[in-house]
Amino acid sequence: MSAAMKWVALVAVFVIVLLVAIVAVSFSVTDSAEKDSRWIVSEMWHAEYFNRSRNNVAEGEVVNIMTLKNGASKREELLGYVNQNKCESADSKCVVNDLSVANILVDSGDFDSSMSMMVKARARMGTDECPISFESSMLRYREAKLKSMKPDEARSVAANTIDKIKRDGGMMLDLRTPVCDSLAQRKPEIFHEYVTLVSRVMQFGRPALFKVGAYIESVNKMDFN
Repeated sequence: MSAAMKWVALVAVFVIVLLVAIVAVSFSVTDSAEKDSRWIVSEMWHAEYFNRSRNNVAEGEVVNIMTLKNGASKREELLGYVNQNKCESADSKCVVNDLSVANILVDSGDFDSSMSMMVKARARMGTDECPISFESSMLRYREAKLKSMKPDEARSVAANTIDKIKRDGGMMLDLRTPVCDSLAQRKPEIFHEYVTLVSRVMQFGRPALFKVGAYIESVNKMDFN
């Protein structure tokens, strides 16, 4: 074998070894992220909720999910719906609509009005209800605030937020209850969206936390548009 051929062979072997190493590292990273995401993707509630749909969500609940997305304040159909369905009773439909308004206010940057609306909605919620929509609004608020923070501060706040949810079951209220388990079984879409919110907050964190958030986003198969 000529010197040139030996050189080509060595380069080919090096490339193959490098590709195998890259694939191995990729699988390792994915396995680690999958393991580190289980607490929120599959273990938070006693139900199958991530990437699950039972088509039991009411129209107002679908709208609420959509208002948790970035850009919600620019969607005329969402603005029209929440304005047409404003009400002041303690009925869950009214509370969810108020939270939808709060989400839209967050997206528009009106944080004070949004928080005021969330406090108002929380005060009207029944104690026997699962506060998943309220906690989702709080998390959306936190995500929006993270965007205005300096990187180091955002990384710290994101990590503290995720640690609190993991430890306490929510930012303000514990969502790990039988009532929430039952709701997650009946309306997994609402809980799926909560998981995607968590993943978005994770991606403000340091590399290890970002990796888990990016993994969850990559395996998300559901989206409400």
